[in-house]
Amino acid sequence: MFTMALFSEMRKVLAASAVFVMGLVLTACSSGDADDTVSSSPVATVDTEHSSTQSAPDELEESTTQAPSAVPEEETASSPSSESQMKQDFISALDSMGEEDALMYTGNGSGPLAGTRFQTADGTVHCQIAATAVACAVPEKTEDWPEDMRAGGSNVGSSAPADTVGWSEMVDVPLSEEPMNWQQQDDFPYIDTGTELPDQYKLIVSTGWEDSSNEAICGVDGDTVICTLEDHGFAVSQSLYETW
Repeated sequence: MFTMALFSEMRKVLAASAVFVMGLVLTACSSGDADDTVSSSPVATVDTEHSSTQSAPDELEESTTQAPSAVPEEETASSPSSESQMKQDFISALDSMGEEDALMYTGNGSGPLAGTRFQTADGTVHCQIAATAVACAVPEKTEDWPEDMRAGGSNVGSSAPADTVGWSEMVDVPLSEEPMNWQQQDDFPYIDTGTELPDQYKLIVSTGWEDSSNEAICGVDGDTVICTLEDHGFAVSQSLYETW
């Protein structure tokens, strides 16, 4: 009896020991898995030297592009207008020309041929200077002339394209005002009767019935005729029309 009881107690001790040992094994396994999980997990690191946010290349390029600098004040100052410069260029060209004897280009009488008549060497511009009129006709012009500068007198003829520019009492354009354009009237200026005025030469002719101090100055610059009368003038050719 005693032997059987002892044997029974020993079996209980062995069973308890086995359970304890198994618990230790399981605990050790669990600890190993956790260590593997920790060691295999990626570790986030911070680069303390480059921790600031960097821009993408395109953004960096845009951020470094500087806006154009303002134009210096001296460059924005208003320069002489293009019209003033144009006027000065024509006047300078006229001043530099040699002078021809106007009497060699002047006809006597009171008919349509009266006055001073000349034309360019190529025969494209025909001009006539009389007592109260200074004008040039361009029968075969290739450019349209401004309608807002067309003479508004009652004797301007039809509405056909203008081909004459200058001053004339006949079309109500006084010698003292800016020249205007109109359709040739009553053979004035007379075409194909003027003497050829050489290139880079000019004529100086007195105008006005009572005041002979007003001088019309007209010269030839290539295929262009430039005329001035006091502060006003014009430059005209087949492809050019300028007045001031």
